[in-house]
Amino acid sequence: MTDLLPGLEGHEAARRRLATALDRGRLPHALAFVGPTGVGKALAARALARALHCPERPGRGCGACRACRRIDAGHHAGVEWLTPEDGARSIPVETTRRVRNRALRAPLEGPAHVVIVDPAEALTLQSANALLKVLEEPPPGVHFILTCTSLRGLLPTIASRCVPIRFGALPADLVAAILDTQIPDLDPKTRAAALGLCAGRPGEAIRRARDPAVAAQVALFEAAARASAQGPAAVFSGDGGEVWQALSEAAKATKLKGAAGERAAALGLVDLWVLDVRRRCTGEGPLSAGNARRAAAALAVLMDARAALDANAQVRLAVEDLLLRMHEAAGCDAA
Repeated sequence: MTDLLPGLEGHEAARRRLATALDRGRLPHALAFVGPTGVGKALAARALARALHCPERPGRGCGACRACRRIDAGHHAGVEWLTPEDGARSIPVETTRRVRNRALRAPLEGPAHVVIVDPAEALTLQSANALLKVLEEPPPGVHFILTCTSLRGLLPTIASRCVPIRFGALPADLVAAILDTQIPDLDPKTRAAALGLCAGRPGEAIRRARDPAVAAQVALFEAAARASAQGPAAVFSGDGGEVWQALSEAAKATKLKGAAGERAAALGLVDLWVLDVRRRCTGEGPLSAGNARRAAAALAVLMDARAALDANAQVRLAVEDLLLRMHEAAGCDAA
């Protein structure tokens, strides 16, 4: 399996399907790579572009020849990325028309021309309409790859012209291996948080690991766990208390202003605490009845806290309530 689109980890079914189509010379001219954000759809699109252009390993890609290196560096004229510009949410129609016009004159370099729309949900109605004709009847050797989280996010006339290839979450051990390769000296606590919160998406794990806000969230969780263990005296310790200072720092790290930053930090605290409860439940050995009750009580408290924060409750009151109720849940009776 390692020889199928090298450079792409996991996704065996998708890789095999694409490799089979390449081997038979029947690769659809328009593909939709469908799956959650961060699972590797853009990497798969780049790997497929290498396979179409590579002179050393046609239909696979070697990753080392001049064509593969130019594709990876974003310098190959035969591979174009159609993406939002400068942090914008949508792809402007002017940009789409320029890419379309180049595709109509393709190939410009190498045996193929690959247009990667990432994400395709960013196409405006005008941009999508600008692509319709070339997407339906592209010149020979022109391929379109659209990445999206769901086909429902695309204009129906666009989605109907694409063959969907599904990408899902990856196994936890593979995500961990990818993260360790990309960031080998990551702090263990940040690593654990990134892996726990990524939901099988290596791109999301890498993003969280590189986000300074995650380290601040870990520090907040540790301070909150200590305050909860100590009880009311630590919970009502005032602005100078460890947990409230940690909440302030975590709020600043979100880069959001005012209450929005505090709310985001508090929601992050809930997420990390849920992970901690689950981790404790899946440790070695059977889970005792008493521990199961405590875990269930803790998860109920955490879900109530999330609901309150989502309903725009005052952040400090919601966190105080969370800490006190977690203190009670930790000591709940097994009987």
